[in-house]
Amino acid sequence: MRHISPAATASWPLQTPTLCAGLIAATLVLIPCAADAGSFDVFGYGARGIGLGGALTATVSDHTAVYYNPAGLARRDVVQLGTDMYTAVPSLSLDLQSAPQDVAYTPAKPPVHSGAGIGAVFPLVEGLNLGVALHIPLGRLLTVELLDPQVPQWYRYDALPGKIQIAAGLGYRLLDWVYVGVGFQSLASMEGDAAIALDVSNEQIPRRELSLELIHTASPTAGVVVEPPFAPGLSLGVSYRGDLSLEFGLPIAFDLGEALDFTIAATGITLYTPHEVSGGIAFDFRQTTGAPLVLSTDVTWSAWSLAPPPSVDFYLDFEGDLIDAAGAEDLLDFRVGQEPQAAFRDTVTVRAGGEWAPYPSLALRAGYAYRPSALAPATGFTNYVDTDAHLLSVGAATQFNDPLEVEESPITLEFGAQIALLQETEMPKDGTGPVDDFTAGGHVLTLALTARHDF
Repeated sequence: MRHISPAATASWPLQTPTLCAGLIAATLVLIPCAADAGSFDVFGYGARGIGLGGALTATVSDHTAVYYNPAGLARRDVVQLGTDMYTAVPSLSLDLQSAPQDVAYTPAKPPVHSGAGIGAVFPLVEGLNLGVALHIPLGRLLTVELLDPQVPQWYRYDALPGKIQIAAGLGYRLLDWVYVGVGFQSLASMEGDAAIALDVSNEQIPRRELSLELIHTASPTAGVVVEPPFAPGLSLGVSYRGDLSLEFGLPIAFDLGEALDFTIAATGITLYTPHEVSGGIAFDFRQTTGAPLVLSTDVTWSAWSLAPPPSVDFYLDFEGDLIDAAGAEDLLDFRVGQEPQAAFRDTVTVRAGGEWAPYPSLALRAGYAYRPSALAPATGFTNYVDTDAHLLSVGAATQFNDPLEVEESPITLEFGAQIALLQETEMPKDGTGPVDDFTAGGHVLTLALTARHDF
């Protein structure tokens, strides 16, 4: 826990306007202004995964298995180190038929997202491997963004990609043809409070305290990969990822003596990613026909219907002798954030990918995915937007010897590119809100680079 200026007793001369401005500023500073969540879920993880359209549940075998399927960690028998970089450039539009009633409701524009990470696989004992991965967004470690629900905004691209991600897993070779794995993804909940004592008559702040605490949270991952001995080249995989989110609560208590106290607070849940179950099939033709070709396909169910409301819950609570004497305990208290919420729905995403390796040092990849919208069209009070997306991807990998000649094993360099084409969708409004009908659409270009080395 971190304390800033605990129990400070210095007296500050204040003018009344300065005091009011200070109260407003203190409140705004302690309310989260922005939040984004996992690039893995939005753009994919690693250049190979992006190049294959994310169809890796049955074929993954490197450090990215901590996300796609931890059972794949057991398929490697040497230490592997990998580094990843990506950048995603959204070109998305929310075109209003007419200007909003207030400039505050101007549609939000998703930013460019970039990140870097490192991952590794370590054999522990025969058949048991440990995998770890750390991903850090570049330019900002964490942003929490909860815009007014009536502002037109891309839910998936405004509020999901920019968080630190930590993942780890254990993969075990149960039989020569059966691999199992378990792991976790990590985030932190943020809680805190502030207390400010005000001496209005003397224009002083005799006490001010603030405490913030990050509480570790984790969600489980698990998976199985089966390579049936009666079907050489065939791999079957199933994986599960638990839901993950960041909860925050920041109350600020203002103490004006026994006559009057009031508390202002912001609470909410953000950075949400849902429960997901994926099933995959892959076939390696090298083990049958000798052709240097691997084909894979995945189907992923995402439980978006369990998503919490993405808006901030804001409340103000008054108490004290003055309030009690006036009988106004409930008249001045109020809460916002209970408006009608976005209509989330479960989705089923289909992915397919192919990898052709005409030479031992070269592999070419391509993939496709169809990802339906997790939100019904924004026709009511809220203006959270998500549309069906077609994801087209290509990739390549090459190997070359260690330029420092320290290791005999080659270094693998991988590149992946993906364009997400978001279906243009009409958002007809009912005319009761500050925004009229609008159209949503556009595309997102993602580029990824991965370097891997076996030791």
